[in-house]
Amino acid sequence: MIGRGDELRRAREARGLTLTQISEHLKIREHILDAIERDAPDGIPGPPFGDKFIGQYRDYLGLERLPPPNVPEPTPEPTITREEPLIPPHVKRALIAVGGALVLVMAIFLVLRDRPIPIDGFSEPDIRLTVTVVDPMRATVLADGREVPSGAALQPGSPTTFKAHDRLEIRLPRLEGVSLRYRGPGQMDATQLKPLGAMGRPRTLVFIDDGGR
Repeated sequence: MIGRGDELRRAREARGLTLTQISEHLKIREHILDAIERDAPDGIPGPPFGDKFIGQYRDYLGLERLPPPNVPEPTPEPTITREEPLIPPHVKRALIAVGGALVLVMAIFLVLRDRPIPIDGFSEPDIRLTVTVVDPMRATVLADGREVPSGAALQPGSPTTFKAHDRLEIRLPRLEGVSLRYRGPGQMDATQLKPLGAMGRPRTLVFIDDGGR
């Protein structure tokens, strides 16, 4: 950094200072200060020491520091461009939900594809049991594992028919005074049943697709 030595010399002389005095104060050799004032690059150490000495000299004389030579232009920060996703996040979430629903529908289809399809949304039960009692009677009826509320009370002279697809279970307090007519899978007409065993004791009858028992 040279070219401003005259400015330093004039400022020093205006303050009545000698190079010796400034050298003792700044701890910079006198011949270096002289070379700075004469703009003699051969007598000034190379950077960064030469620039440092000049800066200290200017500070001591109350002069503004000079910018370093050949300062490269600041490199602009790279501009980061955020690429927008091809599919917006909300659309992506919706597609995932639809895909999950399709997988569920396909799984249900694979499970049910081999089962018979009901006509008009109704599948006729294969098991039918008609119960007629002489005296009022309470019974418990399970059709395909679910209790039939209407089977709780049987009234005399009023035949009651219970239906099930796979399994029908009826629990009666007794079989005495009870008429049972059963129609199983593939049967066109109902059959009058004659249960074996004690007629006056509680009985549980179970009917399944093998024709009942």
